[in-house]
Amino acid sequence: SVVVNTRARVKSQIGASSPRCCFPRQFCSSQAQYLFSNVTFSSTEGKRIFAEALANGGMESYFRLAGQYHSQSEPAYCSVAVLCMVLNGLSVDPARIWKGPWRWYSEEMMDCCLPLEKVKEQGVGFEDFTELATRNGARVISYRADQR
Repeated sequence: SVVVNTRARVKSQIGASSPRCCFPRQFCSSQAQYLFSNVTFSSTEGKRIFAEALANGGMESYFRLAGQYHSQSEPAYCSVAVLCMVLNGLSVDPARIWKGPWRWYSEEMMDCCLPLEKVKEQGVGFEDFTELATRNGARVISYRADQR
């Protein structure tokens, strides 16, 4: 199955002869592409898919989001980092100062619904993400993939 094939691919890509950058049950960025994706963004195939989507008009939102790319500062902050990127990309005003004169979303500002220490431990669930987005100025229509 997919999991077995992915593990076999990882083993063949980072086998015993490869330098290991990680401890057991951990991975580093050079190994992540083999764990989570069959096509990397910067690969020839990734570039082809991107160009095709761009030519077909399916990448309009990409440029606003790419200009606001934000890498999460904690492993469990993935949803918080994505929300910051989207809110900044949509030019939603946080109505408070980030640093100096800048009004900008950042992870440390996403503490209105859940304490960030709890988010570090547990992440943010679907309902909490919707609430967090709404409280930070987004108009949200949420649904799960199986509700579509």
